[in-house]
Formats: sequence, C-alpha cells, structure tokens
Amino acid sequence: MCECLLMVREEYGLPRKLITARNPQANAIFERCHLTLHNLVRTYQLHTKVKDEAYYDIVTGILNSVRRAINSTVHTTLQASPMQLVFGRDAFLPVSFQANWNYIADRKQRLIVQNNTRENNKRKLHVYHIGDQVLILVDPNRKHGGDIRTGPYTITNVYENGTVKLRKPKGEGFVLKTWNIRNLRPYHKSD
Repeated sequence: MCECLLMVREEYGLPRKLITARNPQANAIFERCHLTLHNLVRTYQLHTKVKDEAYYDIVTGILNSVRRAINSTVHTTLQASPMQLVFGRDAFLPVSFQANWNYIADRKQRLIVQNNTRENNKRKLHVYHIGDQVLILVDPNRKHGGDIRTGPYTITNVYENGTVKLRKPKGEGFVLKTWNIRNLRPYHKSD
C-alpha cells in the first residue's frame, strides 16, 4: 500500500476494508466514473484518421465531457447532483440549491437496509467456520457447459465483513484467496 494511503488512513481514522476482486464493493464511485468515461469514449469517433496534434484536443474534449457528466448527473440515492451538493447551485441553470443533509442521510440509510434485506432474503443463513470445506460458484452464464461449482476449498480465516480466506485443494498448490460468502456453498461429500 502506498505511503499516501497509509497517511490518509491514519490521519482520518479510516478503517481498512478487505474486498475481493470478484466483488469490489469499496470502489463503487470509481466504477461509476469509469462507466461514464467508457460510455463517452465509446461514442466518440476515435477511429477516424486525424493528425497527432488533434488527438490532444479530442482527449481534452472527452475529459471535459466526462467531468461535466459526472458533476451534473443526479444521484438516485441523494436526489441531487455532486455540483448541487458542493456548490449549492445547479450545473446549468442559475438556480440555487439547498441540501437537506438529514433527509439525505436518512434516505441513504433506508436504501441500504432495503437493499440488504432484499439480498439476504435470497440467502440461506449459514455460519462458516475455520476448517469448513466450501464450493465456489463460478459464472453460470458462461458459454461452455460444465459444473458451475469448483472445489472443495478449505476455509483458513473468517472475516466480519462477509468474506473468507480459502486454501486450494491438495495437488493445486498452496494458494490463499479471499472470497465473498455470497459466492460460496457448503461442501458435503455427496456434492
């Protein structure tokens, strides 16, 4: 981890959050920004032949468009755009905006509880322990058939954030990976 991240974490008292590569929950804002960037770059006609000097202008235009799109898009949870929340005015119209921070915090918490309840209703409650064997669910929508589960893997550590550390079966080397419990199923000898 770079020194600047350690400094920010220590200075602001931010807790460390472990995430998995297959379920990157901590990077939602960046993923949304990357999606906006991807959509705008995809719509530009970059495959046409232009001089090297013109590429700078094209890239600058794309980045300005991305910045404006991100700052002026209304967030569904907050019911406001980042421009309205930071500057207290609309991005395009000369209209002032007063944020009701208590309402925003309450709405956000209600949506979190609602989404968690919906997600948890799909799951069977199972408490994983160190030494348990589990199967990993792989993508069931892949083109080629085969089993949608791999394993069994042995749990070597259980974290409070809904992830576990797994060890590969014997014969595949000693490799540890962190997985979200939503992608696991308990292993029974008959599976």
